[in-house]
Amino acid sequence: MIKVSPLILGSALASLLFVSCTSGRVADGQSVEGRREFELKKYRDPATGSIPVNIRALEVDFAQTLPGAVGNKDGSEVVQDLGSWQQRGPWNIGGRTRALAMDASDSKVILAGAVSGGLWRSTDEGASWSRMTKSNQLHTVTTVAQDTRDGHKNVWYYGTGEIYGNSSQISGNGIWKSVDGGGTWSVLPSTLSASTPSTNQFAYTWRIVTASPQDSGEVYVATAQSGIYRSTNGGTTWTGVAGSNALFTDVAVTPNGTLYAAFSGFTGQTGSVSSRWGVFRSTDGLTWTKITPPEMKNTVKRIVLAAVPQHPDQIYVLAETPGIGAKGTSNNRGKVLEEWHSLWKYTYSASNGSDGGRQWEDRSANIPLSEEARGDFYSQGGYDLLIRVSPFDSNLVVVGGTNLYRSTDGFKTTSTNAWIGGYGKTSPFWDRYSLYKNHHPDQHDVLFHPTKPSTMISVNDGGIMRTDDIRAADVAWTELNRGYLTTQFYTIDQEPYAGSAKLVGGMQDNATWTTASANVEAPWTRLGGGDGAYCYFADSGRTQYYSSQQGRMYKIFFDQNGAELDRARIDPAVNGYLDYLFINPYVLHPTDQHMMYLAGGQMLWRNSDVRGIPPGKNDSTSINWDSLSATNLGPTTVQISSVCATTSTDSQHHVVYYGTTDGRIFRLDSAEKGQPKPVEI
Repeated sequence: MIKVSPLILGSALASLLFVSCTSGRVADGQSVEGRREFELKKYRDPATGSIPVNIRALEVDFAQTLPGAVGNKDGSEVVQDLGSWQQRGPWNIGGRTRALAMDASDSKVILAGAVSGGLWRSTDEGASWSRMTKSNQLHTVTTVAQDTRDGHKNVWYYGTGEIYGNSSQISGNGIWKSVDGGGTWSVLPSTLSASTPSTNQFAYTWRIVTASPQDSGEVYVATAQSGIYRSTNGGTTWTGVAGSNALFTDVAVTPNGTLYAAFSGFTGQTGSVSSRWGVFRSTDGLTWTKITPPEMKNTVKRIVLAAVPQHPDQIYVLAETPGIGAKGTSNNRGKVLEEWHSLWKYTYSASNGSDGGRQWEDRSANIPLSEEARGDFYSQGGYDLLIRVSPFDSNLVVVGGTNLYRSTDGFKTTSTNAWIGGYGKTSPFWDRYSLYKNHHPDQHDVLFHPTKPSTMISVNDGGIMRTDDIRAADVAWTELNRGYLTTQFYTIDQEPYAGSAKLVGGMQDNATWTTASANVEAPWTRLGGGDGAYCYFADSGRTQYYSSQQGRMYKIFFDQNGAELDRARIDPAVNGYLDYLFINPYVLHPTDQHMMYLAGGQMLWRNSDVRGIPPGKNDSTSINWDSLSATNLGPTTVQISSVCATTSTDSQHHVVYYGTTDGRIFRLDSAEKGQPKPVEI
């Protein structure tokens, strides 16, 4: 049986799932902080608590020694037979996508960038996709933009590095450029750091925009903690034009070339306020005037900007503003969490000289809130935050957090607000994380079609979707993920029988899915919601186990034809919550698959027979669970982080090994009975 541990997402092939044919066997959406903490614990050196600076170079060097390596150490692409490896998908599921643009010379051409999956290009409006970044190039794409000047539309740029939402040590490195319409890419030497993680200002990029006064082809980059950078020579050199140590930045350009920039007060360090925060306006890209809304405070976190295509003197501003604006709530493991957001519309008027032409309308009171579960506007600390305005109607405004919302009066009122994507409003008993049909939570951008007023494309943690009726009472979506191979796997399992094509896998913010077909284009089937965690086949495939973030676990029973009969929740009931890892390990014993061992924070748990848990349950249970008290690590923040089980030499007793977040390993003999005592090895 194969159990693949999570891969470092910077790996050349980390976003794709391959298997070897020769091998054997919140609104409950609060995943950002938990995922970051989990990844840091997993990848750090236990002795230092940090990820080694040169880990990327070491990783690449090691990867080149593996059979079927698809790149050379000198950075050149190698096209070769993968030997015993074949692509398995999933063909119909997309991964976390922040970058999106449509070719100004051909609206059938779309470019999309996945945070760990590279830059992809479609020439048929998203019906199919090809990856443009090479396997040995950096795949942390976060923003993409085209030079839209006549005679220059073949030029594209993308930025790299996601500082918020991933563990901060998995960085980007530089700005990348294409001069053939997005077909091939190379890094701009002026933006390249000698090491990855990058040590320069282009390690983490929020936004790239192009502006073209006097046909100069200006490029602006909003970086994390280094402000706004400008190039007037296609990226050969760069100048910092609006400095700030803000964690969150944004930059936007209006149709007449006016620029707006935004900087959070938050620097990433608790108690620290950025040297320059708020909203700024510039007509030349060099001199910036602060126009910050009067209600905004220096506690402001992420700010996003949207130009109004019909009115070059207007912009919209959406921000996370602790303590002011509209209060949204979410629920995480029984704890109610609060976030505050504010929304403004700005109109510049040169005749209003008393305040420098500043004119703000505060529309925060009309930010979408709902009595429905998961219905409040919520951005997970700015992880998912967007605002965009239709080029055909300045009152058609779309905002996104965990969900996607639409207003047809520019949020002047709440009367036209509509929840149009993200989480679903209803769900089966076993799924706290139901989805809006053919859509997905955690919104990162939308793109209005330039010639079709009703068409809009959406990108989020589930990939790419399109609607052809954005004004509908119930907006219908079509997924554009076929062949967009960008999902991020935490774990997979393979049915351990010769000739079986069955796989099950847990993915970042994309639930747990399974397939029984070796055809890479065959669609996978969704088992459960949330962040897909550990998963297993048992009982000749008639039972499948899966879990989501922070230890919620289920078993599903299938008939001989593969149809689901019933399911039950199986994680142990305790007073309060166990101190689970975000992606929490458990294991079935290889010869007694009805016995389970679970990492429960500081202590190992054992279920003597999971068959005894009746179907239909949606609560944690005490049935057949025992805590193994001798494994208790004591009053500590150290957690059990890995578990495996085998048999002893006489094949009569279980042997369980478990590891901890501080780098220790223990062996537990005769683990199947009583209260066995571990030995540190």
